[in-house]
Amino acid sequence: MIRNFKHKGLERFYKAGDVKGINSAHAKRLKARLAYLNIARTVEDLPTQWKCHLLYKELEGHHAIWVNAQWRIVFRFENGDFCDVDYVQYHG
Repeated sequence: MIRNFKHKGLERFYKAGDVKGINSAHAKRLKARLAYLNIARTVEDLPTQWKCHLLYKELEGHHAIWVNAQWRIVFRFENGDFCDVDYVQYHG
């Protein structure tokens, strides 16, 4: 279940469908991924094609899933919840 968001535009998109604050070309993928995060019970439940991977250095303890070549959804998994869900471009 999604506990909270770090990215306010992503949170607004998730709750109200408002694409302001996200790349609207990503809306379909983001919608599917967020819906899945909200029902998944573990990180291992996520589809392998999303290329979920553990991060390190300043994001140690966070995971990332693929949105497209440059964009990721980043989160922490804590006590069965997806926390601090963020939307970042980190391979630009």
